Amino acid sequence: MKTIALLFIMVLGLYSKVLITPQNALKEVYGNGIKIEKKTFLLNSKKYELVKQLSKSKLNSKIYRVYNVYKADKLLAYGVLLSMKVRSKKAVILYMIDSDKSINTIEVVSFNEPPEYLPSKSHLSQYKSKTTLNKLRVKRDINTISGATMSARSVARGARIALAVLEVTSEV
Repeated sequence: MKTIALLFIMVLGLYSKVLITPQNALKEVYGNGIKIEKKTFLLNSKKYELVKQLSKSKLNSKIYRVYNVYKADKLLAYGVLLSMKVRSKKAVILYMIDSDKSINTIEVVSFNEPPEYLPSKSHLSQYKSKTTLNKLRVKRDINTISGATMSARSVARGARIALAVLEVTSEV
């Protein structure tokens, strides 16, 4: 019985994979000469409702991690880290947003679903330069991923939430 339990845990672990740390992802995009400041925000009820309204999405949490990226003491960008359920398991995605509050790139930090459901770089590149003014709807504004529609929807929903969180928390 112990052998079966151990084998089951090992098989589950095969799909759980940390792909890159948020700090390394930010350095890959913005260069090694950056300073990264990590902040955690707990949204009050008013800000929580505002993020929900701006993102047109159901929220899983009131707590959000935001990275401020500086180069030569000038704010260069933000990173908004979101954990979300894709199909039945969690993914952690870092939305890198330039100081003008447009998405620069998206990096999947951890993905616990089978690898065939992982969004490709070309799929994620559709979000480049998108802002809160874009609706970011799958099959309308964003192409879907063949065989992985739920992954595409999760990334789009996360992009809307990340932009809304940044909009609400950067006023602090």
